[in-house]
This record gives sequence, C-alpha cells and structure tokens, in this order.
Amino acid sequence: MNLTPNLPLETALPNQQHVGAEVARTPADDTLMQAERQVMKRGRFCFVAWCFAAALWLLTGPSTLADVVAPGSQASATYLGVDTTTSGDWIGHYGSEGYIIPGASTNLPNYVQLRVTAGVANDACSDSRCLETPDRLSRTRNSWQASTFTIDVNLSDGKTHNISLYSYNFLQTEDIQNFTIKAEDSSAILSSQDLSSFFNGVYQTWEISGHVTIVVRGTTSPTPAIINGLCFDPPSPVTAPGHLTVPARAGATPIGIHAPSDPNYSASQLSVRVAALPYGGRVTLSDGVTPVRIHETLTVDQLTGLKFVPSARMTTASIFAYIVTNPAARSTPGSVLIAAEVVPTPPTLPTCSAAGMESAPIVSNDSGRKISLLVPRSSIIPSDVAVLINDGDPQSIVAGQYFQLRHTIPDTNMIHVSLPISPTKGANYAISAEEFSDIQTQVDARLGTNIQAYVITWTQP
Repeated sequence: MNLTPNLPLETALPNQQHVGAEVARTPADDTLMQAERQVMKRGRFCFVAWCFAAALWLLTGPSTLADVVAPGSQASATYLGVDTTTSGDWIGHYGSEGYIIPGASTNLPNYVQLRVTAGVANDACSDSRCLETPDRLSRTRNSWQASTFTIDVNLSDGKTHNISLYSYNFLQTEDIQNFTIKAEDSSAILSSQDLSSFFNGVYQTWEISGHVTIVVRGTTSPTPAIINGLCFDPPSPVTAPGHLTVPARAGATPIGIHAPSDPNYSASQLSVRVAALPYGGRVTLSDGVTPVRIHETLTVDQLTGLKFVPSARMTTASIFAYIVTNPAARSTPGSVLIAAEVVPTPPTLPTCSAAGMESAPIVSNDSGRKISLLVPRSSIIPSDVAVLINDGDPQSIVAGQYFQLRHTIPDTNMIHVSLPISPTKGANYAISAEEFSDIQTQVDARLGTNIQAYVITWTQP
C-alpha cells in the first residue's frame, strides 16, 4: 500500500479539481507551462513579470472555488438510500455525468469543483468488490483515508445532482462511518448518516445542490474512514402513488394522478409512458372517450387528466402503472391502485363483557341453569390489527391502502413510517438496530394495548 501524505490545499485553483495532494491539470495549465518555457528563454526580468501575471491570474481568475456558485442556487442535501448489490461493477449504474476514483481515474463534469483533504492509499485488487477501472481491464482498491476528512463539493450550474459515495471495508472490521453534509456558507447541517457493515461495498446516494461540505468521520479508532469512489448522476423525476375507488356502475371518473415533478426540468419537459393498464374497465384521456393504450406516450397534462371507466362486472382491484422520464434519461415509475367500491359486511362480533374476552354459553351444568363463562377471545377483529406503511415505497402505500379497504381496518390503526429504499433496482437494504428501535418507539406510541397483529406492507428494508 502506498499512502500519499495528506497535504492541505489552501488555495482553489481555477477550473481544477483538488484531490488530496493531487491536482488535475486542465488545458489552461498547459498554456501557462508553455508560456513559462518561453519567458525563461528571455531572461530573469521576463520570468519575474510572468510570475506576477500568473499570481494575479490565480487571485482574480473567473472561477475560483468560492465564487462560482450560480446565483440563487441554495445548498441542499437529501439522502436517497444505499445500494449493497452493485458492488465494484459501477459502470452503467453510476457516474453517467462524471466520477473520480482516488489516485486512478478522474472524469468530473464541468459544473463540479472538488476538494478532498485526505491522503490517497493506492492498492491493486482483483476482488469484485473493488471498483472497475473505466476501461474495465482491471480493478482498484484505491481510497481516500483519514480518521476524519472533508469533501468540498461545489455545483456551479444551479441544478440538483445525485452524488454517490462508494465505501468498501476491506479491513473487515466492525467500523462505523459517519457522513455529515453541511452548507458551506453557513455550516448548517443538511444531512447526517451512519454507515456500518460495508464489507461487500456500499453506495450511499444524496440529491445535492449548491456548495456543500461532506465530513467523513471514522468512529472506531484506529480504523480510518474510507471512500473508494465518488460518482455524479442526474436526479430522477418524482412521482406519488395514488388510489381510486369507484362504484362498478360509475361513468368516466377522474383518476386524480398527482403531477410528477423534477428538480431540474419543467413538467413540459417530462415524458410519460404507460406501463400497465388496470382490469375491469378502461383508461381514457380527459374527454372520457379516447382510449389510452399500453406503451403509449403521454404528456404530464394528459397524465393528470386521465379518467377510468369501470365495467359493470368490475369486482377486483388492479394497478395503472406508468414511467416518467426526464431529458437526462432518468426514469421513475408511478402507479395508481384502482378498486371497485366494496360495501363490507360488518363482521359478527362476539359478545364481550371484558377487554379481550368473549361470552361462551354453557348449556348443561350440575344445577341445570344456563350460564355464560368469560374466556379469552379465540379470534382477532379488524381493530386488533395494525398496518405499517413505508411512505418511501410507492408499492407499500398501494398495498396498505388495499388491505385497509378489504379488511375494514380503522384509520387509527394505519401507521405511516418513512424509510428510504435503495436507489438501485433490486438492491437489498437493511437498517441498523438503532434505526429499528427508533421506529418501534414511534409505532408503539401510536397504538393501544389491544393490537394483536402487525401487517407489514414492504419488502425493503
């Protein structure tokens, strides 16, 4: 292992990306070097004049790190979740706008200025958890390492971008790393996340805008904090799950789909493709007549104006699904659960004389009298069931709504929690024991002692 010393960089050079003691050269640097060679031939006086001009350029250049933030771009950071399955095979999944692998490869987008205050550990590697090199000919375990270090990220285009940090704990220790993101101008904390159990490599993704500082801190001394790579990608559109209940004999009914949004693009720039049509009726445009076909492309205005015409025999619930895509080719699915209106038959409730008890008649006894005995209830009723819904998972919301509809679960027993799901399809996501304990405390505070069963309506975490 070759560890490059941690040399602090006090000045941000124009259009250069600082990586520990490394500085990525740009065409402007080459121009200055050529000028230096020329003036050296003309004598010491000219060389001194060149030094003065170069120093003036460094101090007054148009794009120093402190003054390139686009007007009106406010620092923000939203945590999107983790990916534990992609591992070292990042190409095609991350870095579509740019990336940096410490001491190995740098291809940053022109809207980024970056400064990292950690040294670089250089390590060859063939393990699949090590990052591929961009040419896919080899792998590397290079990393930024320090007990605590910062990554200064300045996004100067005024837009929002996804930033993913990859960490691979090849030391196989029970280390926990903390990531705290602060606004550079005010030091206000925008996000704070702990990462543990990253033996197989984990990507953490945030949606970020403006000028922020990421503080990476190892919490288990003497094990350092480790980052193996950083990737930039455009954010995806945002959709919201929906639910529609219609009488079987109703006419064209507005589905009421919420308009999808995108942090960087207007609604007119988004395209919508129909992915699945519901059973038991037909979906139409806003006129209630023109049918919508599978795989058809719609505008956002057309999507929000869609109607559903149920058939007279509609008895089941099904899903209308769609995919929203922005000009950066990032897509997000959306869905609406459409169900026939059901008038539930009230369940036959046992005659209760005490909480959790029911009356069991006894016909024959020694005295010949008919008496009733209180015994523990032999079944549960809807008010005994709590339904847990993850607001971060559209399918969890749809499933929870449908379960409540079919089983007449009281509204007070519908418990909503907010848990991020992996930004990469198919990735497994686990929460820590501390996070689980916090969620359990929130849930228990909402429920009474009568709850006998929980229904969990998500697959992750």
